Amino acid sequence: VELGYIFYYFDNATGFNTQEAYLGLSKEIAGIDFSATYYRDFDFIEEDYFELGASKTINLGTEIDASLVLGFNVDDTELSHVQPTISKTFDLNSEVSITPYLSYSFAIEDFDYAGNALDDEFIAGVSIGFSF
Repeated sequence: VELGYIFYYFDNATGFNTQEAYLGLSKEIAGIDFSATYYRDFDFIEEDYFELGASKTINLGTEIDASLVLGFNVDDTELSHVQPTISKTFDLNSEVSITPYLSYSFAIEDFDYAGNALDDEFIAGVSIGFSF
């Protein structure tokens, strides 16, 4: 079980910054990690979406995580995107880790919540994890 918070910051478009809370469940089956996560945007967009995912750690001399996610817009009841991702986690200590990642989101829906055309997007980022 995972409970979390995400703040989205858009450089040069701060009016679109927003916040989400999420709840996720995951289970490893036959070496593949499956997940289901529900997200609630409680700020700018005020909509819900749901993701189903599968991931596997691959050893290429170093361990790399590869994942694939299917996203669903709950309010529109439509498939919204397909997103493969690769990442590498580095433990800073027993409680803190950082994970740089590269991802590509293939838009399935043609338009977003505001009627804007959606494009495929390349995404790069770093997440910070805390465990206690």
